This record gives sequence, structure tokens and C-alpha cells, in this order.
Amino acid sequence: MKIKISLIILTVFVILISGLIFYYFSSPNRQITRSADLIEPQVTQELELTKYTNKKFGFSFAYPEKWGLPKEKEVLPAQEKVFSISFQNIPYTLDLFNQLLPVSALSFLRNYFGEKLIWAGESQSPTGIIFAFSDDQSISGQQAGFVSPKGKYVLLIIKDAQLDSTSVTKDGTLVSLFTSVNWFEN
Repeated sequence: MKIKISLIILTVFVILISGLIFYYFSSPNRQITRSADLIEPQVTQELELTKYTNKKFGFSFAYPEKWGLPKEKEVLPAQEKVFSISFQNIPYTLDLFNQLLPVSALSFLRNYFGEKLIWAGESQSPTGIIFAFSDDQSISGQQAGFVSPKGKYVLLIIKDAQLDSTSVTKDGTLVSLFTSVNWFEN
């Protein structure tokens, strides 16, 4: 009798584990594909940086002085995207999003860009993830950016490859933006 009960418990355990493994690998949330190569950013030039601070939303970052003054735009009425920062003729967009609940950087990327990205790589820091991706099989259409979540807020910086085709792994500006983001209590 004890052997029968042990076999039943073992069978239930194996079926449960198999089901969890199947669910994990077949889940639609797992459709982002990544290559084996992680991004290894290399700074190619020294940049003169200026610090931008937003006290209302509690973040700061450093950007190249040559970009000039940023143009700020608060999105009203507030939607998911609540704030944008742009610079004249610069291939980067900076947007701040307010999520209903705190989310991880990868969850935000999956929800924002869709689930069928061709992932070129990523590199993590304590404040977020720098990433490169393509929305089709062609790496020539590659885009790159940085996502930094803090509580309900997510700061997303995207580099438009059509405006600047510098390899994302050699883009010192993106690396500088990536390493300079700081969240603080507001």
C-alpha cells in the first residue's frame, strides 16, 4: 500500500513539473528571441557631458553638451507616456512612462515593442538594461536603447538607427546615457 501511494505521489509530481516546464517554454511571453552575443559597449570617444535633472519625476542623466538645451513635453492628459525629452537633430528619443504597477525592464520591453523581436543582445546595470533589437530578420534595421524602471515609472531611451548608423556596441553616447541615469526620491 505504501508503495502505491509513493508511486501516485511521484507520478503527480512528475506531471506537475512537466506541465510547468511546458507552460514556461510555450508561453506567448517567451517569444522574444535572443542571440548568444551580449552587447559589450565600448566607449569610442570622450564626451563633454551636461546633467539633466527632472525633480517632478525624480530622475537625472548626463547628455553631450553639444546637444544643446532639451525640449521638455509633458503629455496631457497623462496616458501611459507622461513625459518626453527631445533635442534638435539628435537620433535619440527619451520618454517616461507611468505603469499601473511596477514592471521589470524586460517585461516593459516585451509589452512596448511586441513579442516577436529579434534580440541582438543586452547588457544590464543596476539601473536598467541597454539593448539592441530588430523587428525583422535584418540586423541592418537594428535599433538600440536603454530602459530603466523605478517603481511605476520607466525611462525609455531609443536610438533611431536611420538617423545614426553607428554600431550600437561602439556608440559612446548611448553608453554614457546608459551609465548616467540616476533615480532619486522626489
